[in-house]
Parts: sequence; C-alpha cells; structure tokens
Amino acid sequence: GLIPAGLARYGLTGHTLWLVAALVFLALNWAVIVLSLRRPESRQLVVDQARSSPAKTAFFWLLLELPVQLPLLLIVLGAGRALDPAFYLTALVFNLFEAAFVLAQLVYAQASS
Repeated sequence: GLIPAGLARYGLTGHTLWLVAALVFLALNWAVIVLSLRRPESRQLVVDQARSSPAKTAFFWLLLELPVQLPLLLIVLGAGRALDPAFYLTALVFNLFEAAFVLAQLVYAQASS
C-alpha cells in the first residue's frame, strides 16, 4: 500500500511512479503465490479446496485475485494514465479483501479442527 509513497521520496512522479509501484505490487503478489504453491502441502490444500468448494475457489480467483491483478496490468499497459492512482487503489482494496478472506479461512479451519 505504501509503495507509491516510498517511491515518490525518490523523485518518481506521474505514470512512472504508478508503473514502478504496479510492477513491485505484481512482483510481490506473484512471489507469494509461487512460493506458497511450491510447498506440496499448500498445493494439495489448493487442490482439495477446489474439489470440495468450487464456488469458494471461484470467488477467490475471479472476484478477489482478478480485481487485484487487472488494475495493475492496466497501469503497466498504460491504459488510462489519468486513472493510474484509481487503478492502484482498486488493486490495493481488493488485496485487503483477499487477505481478510484468507485470514477468515485460516481461522475457520483452525476452529473446525
């Protein structure tokens, strides 16, 4: 969330600021996904959840992860530079919802075991 504020301290402004912030955000997001899926138990958990609850899996990937990725990609592609701050904020808000969803899933899994 604070990536643009930190980058602005280095003199980045305008589309360059939002482009670099979006690239960092995307890199961090994909690093978390890739690193978590490299663990066999995490991979198996994803497969099990997709089988047992396809609606919940679709909700996560289509209604949470896609709205994180798409606005950042729009910034990278330069589609509507005037909207770069709005695109970034949209990605950030959906990332927060996604984090809350994952935390709720962990709490629920712990409570039911």
